Amino acid sequence: MAEAEARIQGLTEQVRQGRNYADIAEDVARHAVERELPRRKNDREVVRAARSRLHQIAGAYIAGVDWQERTAQLVQAAAEGEEPLRAACLRLMAEHASTRERLGELEAYYAAVFAGLGPVQSVLDVGCGLNPLAIPWMALAANARYMAWDVYEGLAEMLNTYFPLVGVAGQALACDMTTASAGDSFDLVLMLKVLNNAEQLQSGSAKDMLTRINARHVVVSFPRKSLGGRDVGMSENYRRQLDELADGDDWIVKELPLKCELVFRLSRS
Repeated sequence: MAEAEARIQGLTEQVRQGRNYADIAEDVARHAVERELPRRKNDREVVRAARSRLHQIAGAYIAGVDWQERTAQLVQAAAEGEEPLRAACLRLMAEHASTRERLGELEAYYAAVFAGLGPVQSVLDVGCGLNPLAIPWMALAANARYMAWDVYEGLAEMLNTYFPLVGVAGQALACDMTTASAGDSFDLVLMLKVLNNAEQLQSGSAKDMLTRINARHVVVSFPRKSLGGRDVGMSENYRRQLDELADGDDWIVKELPLKCELVFRLSRS
């Protein structure tokens, strides 16, 4: 057991030595190694395959960012006022492939997400990316609690500096979203284009995450097109996937009228 553990730890360290992988949380890199280990012939193949998997869930969306520089930009903008901060948030969100897609209808997006929910006191943002930078467009209660999970350590540090700038009691963690536990209940959980990524780390994790989440409402979204911009019938496939994921639980499912991505709000019956 000690030898096997040492091997996994060593491979995890090798994965994180790559330039685009050093900032990924250790438990996420380890999970990728553990998944690839039984499938590969040697350690070199394990490292290569684990990095490929991590690229699919994170690096394809954003990589190589100087998070300290981005943090400084947000702090400087906040010192100049509310509008400069909103403008800085928009510029930074454009750097992430996922959040960039919804910028064209950002106000409509969150108007639809929050419609009819009443005061939202608490949010859990799973696989958040740069989505918390959209807080100025969200209908949150004053001093709302906002927890955010992502794989990048530098991103989590940036968000923890950012949250007080927009008046929320926030906490960002770099962690493995397929195994993390928030403990508390939330008014709203956001799972925006993350369930298919969760499956890349652990098969069956999407269903497990929805089943064990403790929330009144969960918003789940899927891409309508590939990152390359191709429409290959993804919407219908994801509608069927959502039906399967929600089956057996007491969710009331509502599809939201948005163009940038396929969005569903699941509410407890």
